[in-house]
Amino acid sequence: MIKRWSEDWRETGTQARRYLLGCAFLGAAGALPWTLLNLYLDRLGYTKTDIGSVTSMGAWGTILVSLPAAYILARRRAGRFLATAAFICGLALFALPWMPSLGWFRAAEFAVGLSFAIHHIAVAPFIYRHTGERERQGVFALAEAVGTLASVIGSFTGGHLADLLTPILESDALALACVLSGAGFLGLAAAIIYMGIQEEAPVVDEAAPKILSVVRGHLGTAMRFVTPHIVLGVGAGACIPFLSLYFRERFGLGDGDVGTLWAVGGLMTACGYLLAPLVSRKLGLVRGIVALELASVIFFIVLAYTNHLVVAVIAFLFRGALMNSGHPLFMNLVMKVTPEGAKEFQNGMQSVAWSLGWVLGPVVGGVILDSTGNDYSILMLTTVGFYTVSSILTYVLLQPLERRHDEQAEVKA
Repeated sequence: MIKRWSEDWRETGTQARRYLLGCAFLGAAGALPWTLLNLYLDRLGYTKTDIGSVTSMGAWGTILVSLPAAYILARRRAGRFLATAAFICGLALFALPWMPSLGWFRAAEFAVGLSFAIHHIAVAPFIYRHTGERERQGVFALAEAVGTLASVIGSFTGGHLADLLTPILESDALALACVLSGAGFLGLAAAIIYMGIQEEAPVVDEAAPKILSVVRGHLGTAMRFVTPHIVLGVGAGACIPFLSLYFRERFGLGDGDVGTLWAVGGLMTACGYLLAPLVSRKLGLVRGIVALELASVIFFIVLAYTNHLVVAVIAFLFRGALMNSGHPLFMNLVMKVTPEGAKEFQNGMQSVAWSLGWVLGPVVGGVILDSTGNDYSILMLTTVGFYTVSSILTYVLLQPLERRHDEQAEVKA
């Protein structure tokens, strides 16, 4: 497998490599608020519902920009577009912890979500343009792995740096704020890297169907992808943002311990990404996605009921690895069955669908915790229900699309 990854890397173009480097800096930047922001807001005395409302604003930013960004990226060079987004991300992350009120926290998180959305929407079409058929699946997985491995460094360093600064600054909240603000510099570094991307503008066939025609013709297929993605997003958004608080409140973990756990979780997730091509070769894309989702549900159930730290840590690590390893399979399926001219639109629709889930999920999760006296078992069982429904919908709605595409490919061959 190592030989295969080495070959994929050698065959990857220079511009795709620069993109992967930018992914690394943004992955590290995003890891800091992902790991520490909710701990920081909790230190400031906000309720779980308040924390959920801040988290959900990042998803609102994604919803606002996804489809316009998809349309523009189909017709413009990606480099400066990505650089602008990374610059906005850097400024927003730098200012985020210094916001004077809950409303301002929401505004800053909205800007962060908007800028990250552009990055995520660009990845699939960009890689598709700059890779060959042979190495494409490997590079899709590699892009996920690079960002995740960078987040490992961000999570580990951020958590322990907060612990180191606390006695110096005599305030754990101020220490967290300083670390969170440092994420802005990583975003600005990504902007500089993206400015170096050189590519020709995508060729737009003037005779090709206009965007409204593409949307109308592709809408039925698009909704097959969107429906399970929304359900999955609600389940993930309800629980994932509160896992740092789960470990602190149920097991007494400190900021450094949480950072270490998130870093190890990132390593496990990266391993899952790298195994994704093997899963797809054995089971196919749709069945591979469903198998990975259902396997992760088992570990959510363990997290819901265990009071043993070691068991909870093992369940947390395997849950993340299994669930996230399905993402490159899903994105490859989207690009595989979506016709040319509609790929960017479909990619934007997936971002909107996931973000709709994350608009609702964190608020639902916060309300559940506040109304049940922080009963994380109920929260996690709620997520299990959403994941199970999403898996069923994925198989029912997407398996026919994959089968039809493979049959058509065999006929053409």
